[in-house]
Amino acid sequence: MSFWQKYNSIPRTGRLWIGVSTLLVAYFGGELVDRMYENRLVEDEAERRLKHQELQGKQTQNNPNDKQ
Repeated sequence: MSFWQKYNSIPRTGRLWIGVSTLLVAYFGGELVDRMYENRLVEDEAERRLKHQELQGKQTQNNPNDKQ
């Protein structure tokens, strides 16, 4: 018995639940991954800006006569 035959032997409501639950898991999984990716981009940008500010602060300390 092939997979398709086994699947078709499940009652219609069971197949409907399988389909709907699969779609929901795929949708919300995609949303979760997108949110994680966006958060990582924001964190990377924040780290980059913080390092830039720290570098600017060190340069100012090394050259106190420089006016900004």
